[in-house]
Amino acid sequence: MKRVTCPHCGMQLTMTEIDDLPRGGTRPAALRRLLNKPDAKVKALGDNRFECEGEEYMILTDLEADSKCYDAVTDSLWSFRPSFILDHVSGVDNTVELQNALADMQDRLCDNSNALIKVMIDDLYDFVNDAVAADGRGHFLAFYDCIEHQEGEYFIYRV
Repeated sequence: MKRVTCPHCGMQLTMTEIDDLPRGGTRPAALRRLLNKPDAKVKALGDNRFECEGEEYMILTDLEADSKCYDAVTDSLWSFRPSFILDHVSGVDNTVELQNALADMQDRLCDNSNALIKVMIDDLYDFVNDAVAADGRGHFLAFYDCIEHQEGEYFIYRV
């Protein structure tokens, strides 16, 4: 079995030995376990992204995943259904007429309507929590298949 230098301690270890380190393993180790490929080469790409056998993954802690998901949702407010958006706007009734007007704005402005929608929403954290509760974090972070995998303390998304 090939020996590599541990990125944390500098010791020469096998990939399996690195995976078994007491700190719970590294992000690449979590990916190898998920893929069931203990000797696979995992290349760090930056921003918690890794490549393994030509496929790209994002590997995050729970807190990091929540933060990235918040950013992903708030950057794509314009793509949500008007009825979902209006459920998070106070002082208006969620009527078909308002839904159609909002849909027209979204169709005309696309992502340029994001700033307008952002100021309409009462509580962005509540909006994000409802979106994640409805679709899961994988929907917003796993661009390839919308699936969130958990491996130990890490959450893995194929991107």
